[in-house]
Amino acid sequence: MNNKRWFAIRLLAVLITIIVIIFAYHYVINTIFEKIKPPTYDIESEGIPKFINTDFIELDKIEYIKRFRTYGYDDSDDFENCRSMTQGYVAFEEYRVNNEVKIFSPIDGEIIRIHQIPVNVSGEWKVETKNLITSVTIRSSEYPAFTVYIMSLDIRDMGLQAGTELSAGQHIGYFCMSHAGTTVGLPYNAIRISVNTPDGYKKLSYFQVMTDDVFQSYKDRGATCIEDFIISKEERDTDPLTCTYASDCGGFFWIYEKGDIPSWVYLGNKPSDFKILSDIEY
Repeated sequence: MNNKRWFAIRLLAVLITIIVIIFAYHYVINTIFEKIKPPTYDIESEGIPKFINTDFIELDKIEYIKRFRTYGYDDSDDFENCRSMTQGYVAFEEYRVNNEVKIFSPIDGEIIRIHQIPVNVSGEWKVETKNLITSVTIRSSEYPAFTVYIMSLDIRDMGLQAGTELSAGQHIGYFCMSHAGTTVGLPYNAIRISVNTPDGYKKLSYFQVMTDDVFQSYKDRGATCIEDFIISKEERDTDPLTCTYASDCGGFFWIYEKGDIPSWVYLGNKPSDFKILSDIEY
């Protein structure tokens, strides 16, 4: 009888130990998962935060700005298809050279990716190390679910790499325009905003997340509201575009047709020059 009781006690102890190990295992796994899981932000319930406190470019040197949801490189998100969510900035002609237009980090954050963009060299798309065109992705410190992507900049000699911490307003490079021996299909600098929502990745216009103080500089150039720079989803849906696989543009999906909705904003030299245009030549 004592042996049976002792056996039962030992068996119970083993079962309790197994249960504790199982619970501890699940706790550790869930804790690790929570730490590595990308942060999310629900813009439907929380609204879109205005966290851009400084502009990313020397605006006084910019002549044109591409509107949100236009033609060009297709960078759709998990909610919309076949539209360009990256907004290009084209400098005045006298500034369309390297090392002329400065690019700044618009936020406090960390560089999470530096990507060397291929360019067309004698008909072949490849990374040209001699005259490098680069894109940088920065994760916001204040809103970690948000990232800022800046394309077509020269960051050589800036000492930047993945993991570099940046401060808002920090000089990170130059508008990258000319490349010796290469042909660049899109001679402008560009920016886009992405947010990881509970339902997937969504791209936003740069103008949706900038503060009123930053937008004031655009008002000073003739703008009246952020909608001047944005084609709404509803507008684009009524004037849809077609994506084509374009091997001549580096193997991306490309939107050649421009649709009926004007795609560009002309800033000009004075506020009265401001206008929205169907297309431009540069």
